[in-house]
Amino acid sequence: MASKQKHTPKSSPLLIGWVVVGLFISGFIVDPAAREPFLPIRQLLIALWLVGGAVLVFRVPGLKVALPPVTRLFIGLSLAFLGWNILSISWSINPTEAVLASNRVLLQVSLCAFFIITAPLLLERLGLLARILAVYLCFLSVLSILQYLGWTNFPIESSSPPAGLSGNRNLLGSILVILLPWALYLFFLGQRYWSIAGLIGLGAGVIALLLSQTRSAWVASFVAFSAIQILLMLRRSTLSPELKARWKLVNLSVAGAVVMLAGLLAISGQGNQLKNNLLNRFSTLVQVPDVDDQAENEAERNILDRLHLWQHTTELIKDHPVKGVGAGNWKVRFPEYGGSSAPRFEEKDKLRVRPHNEYLSIASELGLVGLALFVLLLATLAYQSFQLLLKARTEQGIILNILLIGVGLGLAVDFLFSFPLERMSHSYLIALNIGLALQGSKSSSTRKARPGVWAVLLGLGALAALAISYYNWQANRSFHQLLRAEVSGQWDKAVSISLETEQMPLTSLDPLGDPVEWHSANALKQVGKSEAALEKIEDAIEAHPNSHRIWNTKAAIMIQEEQFQEAIEPLNRALTLASDYEPALSNLGYAFYRTDQFEAAVTTLLKLDLEKHAKVLPVIWDAGQRMERSWLGSSPFYQAGLNALKPPTPLPMVQWPAQMRQLQHQFESEKAFVVQYFETLGHYAMLKAWSEKQPPEAVMGLNAALQELYENLAQQEDYAALADRVIQNHHTATLQKIRQLTKDEIITVGAVLVPLPI
Repeated sequence: MASKQKHTPKSSPLLIGWVVVGLFISGFIVDPAAREPFLPIRQLLIALWLVGGAVLVFRVPGLKVALPPVTRLFIGLSLAFLGWNILSISWSINPTEAVLASNRVLLQVSLCAFFIITAPLLLERLGLLARILAVYLCFLSVLSILQYLGWTNFPIESSSPPAGLSGNRNLLGSILVILLPWALYLFFLGQRYWSIAGLIGLGAGVIALLLSQTRSAWVASFVAFSAIQILLMLRRSTLSPELKARWKLVNLSVAGAVVMLAGLLAISGQGNQLKNNLLNRFSTLVQVPDVDDQAENEAERNILDRLHLWQHTTELIKDHPVKGVGAGNWKVRFPEYGGSSAPRFEEKDKLRVRPHNEYLSIASELGLVGLALFVLLLATLAYQSFQLLLKARTEQGIILNILLIGVGLGLAVDFLFSFPLERMSHSYLIALNIGLALQGSKSSSTRKARPGVWAVLLGLGALAALAISYYNWQANRSFHQLLRAEVSGQWDKAVSISLETEQMPLTSLDPLGDPVEWHSANALKQVGKSEAALEKIEDAIEAHPNSHRIWNTKAAIMIQEEQFQEAIEPLNRALTLASDYEPALSNLGYAFYRTDQFEAAVTTLLKLDLEKHAKVLPVIWDAGQRMERSWLGSSPFYQAGLNALKPPTPLPMVQWPAQMRQLQHQFESEKAFVVQYFETLGHYAMLKAWSEKQPPEAVMGLNAALQELYENLAQQEDYAALADRVIQNHHTATLQKIRQLTKDEIITVGAVLVPLPI
C-alpha cells in the first residue's frame, strides 16, 4: 500500500495530461488535405497516442492491473468481436473495406484496454477529469450555437449546421449524449465555482442538443436523464441534503436553457424556421409516417429515408444471417436490396454508405454471431454498472455509477438511429466511460497482471492500427488531390494521381462509395483513352459490383466508342440498382435510339425531368417520328392512301370506296378492319404531333386520348355497320363515330385525324 501511495500522486497528473492529449486529437484534429478530414487523421493519431499510452503504462511504478470476473469477460468478448471482424475479411466482396473496418474495431478495443488499465488512477483524479469533460462540453455547445447562428467561420465542413467538431449534426447530438451526464457530475459534486460551471455546461449542452435537431439524441438524452432521475430517487436516502438541493436545481437549469434558446431565436432572425423544424421533428417522434407516404417536410423525408434503409437492411440480414457480408461491406451489398438511392429521399447520384443503425450495421456485416457478441458486451457493461451501484457506499461512487448507467442507456438508444462508433471522438469517450464502469470491487476471484504484459499487448495492437491508419491516411490525402484535379478539369493530372493512388495499400472507397478505379476510368474516358478506361472500369466493378454509377460509366465509355448495343446491358444493370438514376436513363434512351429501338428510346427518355434534360428533346422528337413511320409503314391503309395520292395520276375521291372495299378483304373480320383503320388514324396523328415538335407531355396526352378511343372501340358490337360507314365516307362518318365513341375532351382528336391521305 505504501508503494501505491508513493507513486500514484506522481503518475496521475501525467496520466490526466495524456488523457487530455487524447481528447484533443480525437476530437479537434482535422486534415483539410484529406478527402475524409475527420476519420483517417484521427485514427492515425489515436494509434500513435496508444503507442505512447503503452509506454506510459509500462513506466507507471507499482501499477497493478486488477481484473474482476466481469472485466475479464468483457475483455474476452471484445477480443472475440475483434477476431470475428478480422475473420470476416475472408468472405467480404471488398476486403480492403473489411480491413479498415476491423482497424476501427482494433482501435476501439485498444482504447478500452488502455482505460481499463488506467481507470484506478483516473478514479483518484475523477474530479479533475469531470472538469475537463465539462469544459469540453461547454466548448462544443458554444461552438455549435455559434455555428447555427452563423457567427463563426470555424473550419468544420457540414451540410447543415450545427456540427460541432464532427462534421455532422447527428454526431454532434451523439457526443452531447455522452458529455451531458458529466456536467451533472460536476454540478453535483464540484466545489462552488466548478459546480456552477457544471450547471452552465448543462444548460449550454441542452441548447446545443435542441439546435442539433437530432431526434435520436433527443430520445437518447431523455432516456439517460430519466434513468438518472429514477436511480437518484432509489438512492435518495443515501444522499446528503446539499446534493438533494443541487438535484432540484437540475430541472431549473434545463428550463433556463429552454428560455435562453427562445431568446436566441428572437435575436437570430431564424426563429420561425427553427420553430417549424423543431415542431416537425417532435411530431414525427410520436406520429411516424407510413413508408408509402409522401414526405411533407424535411423531418418526414428523413424518417422515411431511415425506414427505407432499415427495411432493406433487414432483407440483407435475412439472406446472410450467420456470417453477414463482411465488416465494412454493407455499403457494397446494400444496393442489391434497397437501391443505391431511395426514390423521394436523397440525391440520386449518391451511394449509401451506412444504415444509420449500429445494431443493423453489425448484424448485416457480421451476422447474428457478431450482433450477439456486441449485445453481450453491452449486457456485461450494464450488469457491472448496476452491481457497482448496489455496492457503492460513497456519494461519489453512487453518482458516478448512476451517471455511467445513464450514459450507457442513452448510447444504447442512440445506436438505434445514429453511427457514433464510426468516429474516434465518440469511441474515445465511450472507451473512457467503459474503463470507469468496469472498475469494480476486488472479489476473491479478481486477478492481477503486471502492467508490462498489458503494455506489450497494447503496444502491439496500437502499432498494427498505426500502420493501417497511416496507409489509409495517405490514400485519403491522395484522393483529395484527385478530386481537386477532377473538379478543375485537369484530367491528365487526374489520370496520373488516380493511377498512383491505386498502387497505395489499403485505398478505401471514397465517402460517396466510389473506388479509386472508378475515378481512373472516368479520367481516362475524359482524355479519350477509352480502351484503358474499359479495363479500369472492370477493376472498379470488382471493388464495388453494385454501384449504379460504375455501371453507368462503363456504358458511357462504350457509347463514346459507339458500342451502342453493348452499352444497353450495363445500363440496365445500373437501373436495376437505381431505377430513377437520370444519367443512366439518358444514356439508355440514347443507346436505344442509336440501335433503332425507337419506342424503347421514347419510353425511356420520357422518364426524365425534361426541364433539366432539354438536350434530349431532339432525340425524343426524331425517335417518335421514326417509331410512328415504322408502324405506318406496315399499315395497308397508310400504303393505300399514299398510292392513291401519288402523282402523276392521283386516285379520284369517288373511287376511294372501291379501294377501301379491296382493303377490307385483306382482314380476317370487320372488327380487325375497323380497328386497323382507327389505329392508322391514331398513329398518323402521333406522327404529325412529333413532326411538329409539340411538347412531349402534349404528345403523350394525345396518346392517352387515343388509347381511350381504342378501348371504347373494342367495346362496340356492330362492326359491320361501322366498317360500311368507314368505306363509304371515312372523312365524315369516321369523325362522327369518333364523337360517339369518345368523351367530350377527346373530340378534338377527330379534327387532327382528318388530314390522313386515304
